[in-house]
Amino acid sequence: MRLSFLFLLLASSILKAQSLKDAQFYLDHSEYKIAISKFQKIKNKATKENNISTIVLATNGIADCYTDLGAYYKSNVLLKENLKLLNAEKSKNYKLLAEIHLLMAQNYDNLFFFEEYLKHINFYYKNIQKAFPKKEIYTALYYSYLGRYYNIKLQVDKANTYTETALKIYHKNKQDSNLIDVCKIYNAHSFTIRNTQIPIEKKIKYIDTLHFLINKKYPYNNIKKTKLLVSANMMYFDTAYNLSMKNDIKGKIYFDKTIAILNKAIANYNTKAGFNYDVSAKANGLKNLLYLASKDYSKSLKECNDGIRRVSENDLLNLGFASNNYHIITLLRQKHLVLDEFNKSNPQKKQQQQIIDNLLLMEKIWDRYSQDQVDVNADFMSNMYNQNPYSFLFQAYLKMFEITNDKEYLDKIHEYDEKSKYNSLLLTAYLSPKQKKEKQLLYYKRQEIYLIYNDYLLLKNNKSKRQFEIKEKLLELIKQYNQTEKKSDLFKQSRIITIKEIQKDLSSKEAIVSYLNGEIVNGNLYAKIITKNNTYFIKVNNIKNQWANYYYLKQDSLKKSIVNQDLKTFKRVSYEFYNDVFKKIEKLLPKEITHIEIIPNAEFSNLPFEALLYSNSKVNDYRKLPYLIRKYNFSYSLSSSITKLNNTKRRKLFEKMAIFSPSFDGNQLAELTLSKSKAESISNEFKATFYENKEANLKTFKTVLQENKIISVFSHGQAFTDFDNDKKGIYFTNGFLNLNEIYNLKSNCDFLILGACETGVGG
Repeated sequence: MRLSFLFLLLASSILKAQSLKDAQFYLDHSEYKIAISKFQKIKNKATKENNISTIVLATNGIADCYTDLGAYYKSNVLLKENLKLLNAEKSKNYKLLAEIHLLMAQNYDNLFFFEEYLKHINFYYKNIQKAFPKKEIYTALYYSYLGRYYNIKLQVDKANTYTETALKIYHKNKQDSNLIDVCKIYNAHSFTIRNTQIPIEKKIKYIDTLHFLINKKYPYNNIKKTKLLVSANMMYFDTAYNLSMKNDIKGKIYFDKTIAILNKAIANYNTKAGFNYDVSAKANGLKNLLYLASKDYSKSLKECNDGIRRVSENDLLNLGFASNNYHIITLLRQKHLVLDEFNKSNPQKKQQQQIIDNLLLMEKIWDRYSQDQVDVNADFMSNMYNQNPYSFLFQAYLKMFEITNDKEYLDKIHEYDEKSKYNSLLLTAYLSPKQKKEKQLLYYKRQEIYLIYNDYLLLKNNKSKRQFEIKEKLLELIKQYNQTEKKSDLFKQSRIITIKEIQKDLSSKEAIVSYLNGEIVNGNLYAKIITKNNTYFIKVNNIKNQWANYYYLKQDSLKKSIVNQDLKTFKRVSYEFYNDVFKKIEKLLPKEITHIEIIPNAEFSNLPFEALLYSNSKVNDYRKLPYLIRKYNFSYSLSSSITKLNNTKRRKLFEKMAIFSPSFDGNQLAELTLSKSKAESISNEFKATFYENKEANLKTFKTVLQENKIISVFSHGQAFTDFDNDKKGIYFTNGFLNLNEIYNLKSNCDFLILGACETGVGG
């Protein structure tokens, strides 16, 4: 009897394993309808038997199908259910937990939520180490995923270190290579070496190896293979694009090769995943860029429109929602480039309005996307891959103004100049408890819409009654969302202050000078001047070369001349700066102006306008030079709208305050004697809590950051380290707090003052 029972148990286990294997076969071959059906049957049976591990395995299979189909929100819902199931178990299945976190990480990667991606990659590694503590091969996979993260953050050196280490670990542990997806390791490193100076021949050879591995893993066509191939062929794309931009005939080989690969990818997605898959749209976007580089604008525009069609539904898109916001934003941005090229040689009002309409649609999608990002991603603002539409919109309206000379466009230029400088900031700042609740409510409503959108896309080609019902439900939910958002207090504070409102608050002696943000068309630098009675938008300067670099280099030269006490260079550069960026503006200022508020663009964020020289002086005494400060008082702000909001906020005169003055006795850093005495003096003056020497440590700072409204740190700091955030930061008595750690600190501090080296360089 006992033997019979064991036999039945074993047979049942074998059948379950075989059933899962069968379902996996259909998933591997991108037969998703059959795969989902088989996984669901296994799950239903396992649920009746309360077999948790089989439930999780089957649900993971369904979630993986949805990931391949681009239904990332739907996939994550299932994976979160699995996490709850496993975490409720007394005995933890770390292998399954690791698999779930890896699948979730991939979904967040596809949604471009990179901080969430990193979080789940770290959870994956934590669990896989517990499951297989002696299997180093999993570390290789983990490092490759970390490499991808740091590549996205533009920390190329760090990314390269991780991906190269991943390759070394893999080669050392080849006997375990069947445990992981080796293609992912090679693909991550290919992403890294795109940004290095390695000769193109070596890059191409590396890609050939990657192709071999992809074909070995997937001897048949499926979505996972196609996605990997699109990613792997980015080096071919880079070569084709760069050579096409130079009109180099050699580029034709790589151009044709890349186009062929992308066409194959699009065809495969259409066959396997339907007409809605986002990576297929990415392929359209890459084709568009190649045609744009080769100046084939008609084909370029066609690819943009095809890509947008793949991941959206027009009436849903026009309401500000898409299946994958980031891909839509990218494609609309690319469409803007094409339309702009069409209208460059002979600008026409009708064509310019088409450009504006395209950007306004991009803005709708961007607003949803940025709200989602801010809610889940604390480091959104530092992600340089995200391009907001506001700077493009004020450029477009500026061009429309130049075409029509219609002053109604001046308000639009002002609006989008303001938005380009502050809009995303206000999504996280100045929120009342009520607004925070509203923010969370809207976030959950958006998640519900995206989830149902996934359902709709999965049925998009079926033309069934169910598909129609889902679409109607979607339209109703979006309508309700837009109404709720309109009534919400959340966005009232982010209202753009109008030019008339600004003028009302100005005295006759005050002026505001705002340098317009963004990559200005044809290298023109524009500024907005607001006085009590007038508003001007003027072309300040035209830089023939790359204008941003021009100003960055000039600022660097100015800074070095001050540090090195090079009076000759200081006089020359300071006066040049005045001529470049202020002389034209000064001519328009009324004579009674004594105070100027500067709203800088990104290039001028560290430029001291008060130190500029308004004449070419022959005086060789710093004290007697003709500084602008002798003519005007200067103040600086992020935007007029932020200034207005700050002025309306009620604040207590005295808040809880702390001051830190670390000690550096015994290490390579010099003691800051003068800073320490200054810190102590301020502490006494304001009755602040004073932390010095050993008390000024990392642990105490992290605690104090949550308990004090005002904090001042007098210490050593460093920022000049390119993109490596691990080497940027500030020193405490017992260690170094880097920028990545700073981003993740919990804080209730309203005002942090840093008295250190390199605190004003914008690093």
